[in-house]
Amino acid sequence: MSSLIMKRDDAVVVEVDYQDGFVPVIYNHEKLETRLVQAIRGFRILDVPIIATTQYAKGLGNTTAAVAEALGDFVPIDKRTFSCTGCPEFMEALEATGRKSVILIGIETHICVQQTALYLMEKGYSVYLIADCLSARFRENHERGLARLANSGATVTTLESILFELLVDSRDPAFRGISDLVKEIR
Repeated sequence: MSSLIMKRDDAVVVEVDYQDGFVPVIYNHEKLETRLVQAIRGFRILDVPIIATTQYAKGLGNTTAAVAEALGDFVPIDKRTFSCTGCPEFMEALEATGRKSVILIGIETHICVQQTALYLMEKGYSVYLIADCLSARFRENHERGLARLANSGATVTTLESILFELLVDSRDPAFRGISDLVKEIR
């Protein structure tokens, strides 16, 4: 069960499998990529750690150029399990953050994101899904994945909402950066 309020010092973002070989078949992928880049920029302004994964990069390709550029200096954790939690390197990276509130972005909502969320909740993590930063090959799969996860105890929200929730106060030094970024969201 997710805690009611997301705290910045307890948050970690997991960018799931946004890769060259898979993106062209994802529903609304152009808008999704723009939103993922905005999300990553926002989380970096707020100094929230980000873990990126790839699903079998040898077959599905690398993280897309735009998302990789937004992430900056990063090494994705390549996995073969659908749930990120099935990859020991992922769990080591997550546990090393010491954070228990996991924000999920990426693809596909009803497969890798869903399985990751369910396993994380079983392990006692609070899970937050940014609906406008997730997708699947088909819109219905995305919507059904979100519904199942909401019914299972994950919190479904939007990018703008979570950025301001983490910001908390307009006097925060990060306010101007987040405010400018939110003006770009359409």
